[in-house]
Amino acid sequence: MRGEHVPSRPRWHCRACGHAWPCIPARDSLLVEYAGHRVALSLDLSACLHEAIDNLRDLDARSTGGCGGLFDRFLGWTHRYPHPQQPTIGPSSRSEEAGP
Repeated sequence: MRGEHVPSRPRWHCRACGHAWPCIPARDSLLVEYAGHRVALSLDLSACLHEAIDNLRDLDARSTGGCGGLFDRFLGWTHRYPHPQQPTIGPSSRSEEAGP
């Protein structure tokens, strides 16, 4: 497990890098692991969010940064990341497809 970007409970920091979990490498790994299954990713992260709320509330209510901060940390990023295998379609490619 050493070197893997997994959460260390109850504080929910990454075991590998020490950043708040899910850290950037953990997010990238989760996107690959759940490729094509964004709903399943969101459901699993929702379960982690609820566990983190309980853990952090028990440790110190001031350390959570509020539930809004935890929501963004666990779930808010999932819709902003493009799918790793899915090309991003920008305005320039759309205009080429439209033709003359």
